[in-house]
Amino acid sequence: MIPKIAVSNFGGGKSLVDWILGVMRECYNRIPHGVEFVDLYIFSDSTLARGFLAREVRAMSISSVGFSGRYFAMHDAWKGTPRIVICLDKMLKLPRLVQVGGIRHEVGHSILHGSIEYYVIPIPQPLRELGRAFNLSISYLTNILYLISVAVKDYEVTRLLHEAGYVDDQMEYIRYILTPSEEEIEGWNLARGNAPAELLYLASQLKCLGCAAPLTSAEKLEKRVTEWMRGSVMHLPKEYGENLLRICLEEFRDFKTDTIENIMRASRAFCELIAVPLMERGCLL
Repeated sequence: MIPKIAVSNFGGGKSLVDWILGVMRECYNRIPHGVEFVDLYIFSDSTLARGFLAREVRAMSISSVGFSGRYFAMHDAWKGTPRIVICLDKMLKLPRLVQVGGIRHEVGHSILHGSIEYYVIPIPQPLRELGRAFNLSISYLTNILYLISVAVKDYEVTRLLHEAGYVDDQMEYIRYILTPSEEEIEGWNLARGNAPAELLYLASQLKCLGCAAPLTSAEKLEKRVTEWMRGSVMHLPKEYGENLLRICLEEFRDFKTDTIENIMRASRAFCELIAVPLMERGCLL
């Protein structure tokens, strides 16, 4: 079944919009799902997209939504139905196979995470305990939870797409997102010495690692993907990089199909392996 896709087009040419719709429809046709309706927003310029999303953040009093770094597309369900937003200026700079992989990735989110329950998540007990122990605000903990949750959901999407037989496009997409930019490396350098800032940065690294991790379950792909994952954390101190990899390669591998439970499990592992040791070390400085 192919869902109805309602297109809101802000500057995309007809042939390009039709191509995007074709990629989406093929994916929906291949993967069993219960999606009936999808909002598709296409922006010619990422500045327009950021302005649009900023207005929604203010109107709906939500946080942690928008584009970051190299990502050209995103998914949410804040209004109760799946919505995919694509920025053409970012997308068109990339190889076609990366474009396809990214669009299919967002389709996967709409299949697995297309309702608001996956976006309104209670703060897990380990994060609450972290907040009490180190006097961290609810707003800060919410941002940490958001970063953990997107990593978990990205893991689930790659697992779904790989099981559906999408390999080449997902490999190229993941190789792309696992290559840290100069801005990201500089972001770590700026965070150094500030434990809460370091913690936010490390949580943000879970997204690309979590997205890649399911492909390591395939014998033919494991070595290459693991090498890419290790390369993506080479700019971090060894302990942090190894623990991020441990979370995504060991803890995530035991995920079942309950997304909320998976987020709770990932939060517990992140607090035990990274957050508590980092914050305790910061208190001693």
